Amino acid sequence: DPANDQGDVNDVKFHDSNKGVLTTAYSGTYFTTDGGATWVPATTNPSMSQYAVCYADATTLFSCGNNQSIYKSSDGGATWTSSYQGAFQSVSLGIDFVDANNGMVTSEEGAYFKTTDGGASWTPGIIPDQYGLMRGVVMLDLGNMFVCATPGQVFRTVDGGTTWTDDSGMDFDPSYYSILFTPDGTGFVSGSGATGG
Repeated sequence: DPANDQGDVNDVKFHDSNKGVLTTAYSGTYFTTDGGATWVPATTNPSMSQYAVCYADATTLFSCGNNQSIYKSSDGGATWTSSYQGAFQSVSLGIDFVDANNGMVTSEEGAYFKTTDGGASWTPGIIPDQYGLMRGVVMLDLGNMFVCATPGQVFRTVDGGTTWTDDSGMDFDPSYYSILFTPDGTGFVSGSGATGG
């Protein structure tokens, strides 16, 4: 229960039953080590709103948000430093890491960023024929990745982002916000304005 109003909670992730982190609308970041019984504010925070956060390993986290910003924490969310700053007034909304070194951040208008060195550098890429917000990304391994977007689209790569295919076809009715896969390989997309996923 944060002591000061930080607006809406944008994202919350847990690494295990005890370790978790959340980001808020007003640049506040909090972490827990007791399963959410208490939340501790980070001593240094990202300087702008972060919309998504993920664990790269037990103590390393990354978040993304306004101005295509990417932030990194190496101490479980207690402190954060800038890993990348992108285009002014653009936004990054989706983030996932497959291990401590390899991750991907999705933005808008097809733009995304990949790292292979734990956030020391980020390489930009473009998903063709994507013209909205890419809110969700899943890295199954270094080659197979999925991205969901608004308007309703799901993109897939099997070669680490060299080529992309539209697995769904554009649908202007739904807005897709997140995508996940179960251990048996079943995928789910969630959003609004659609009857199924």
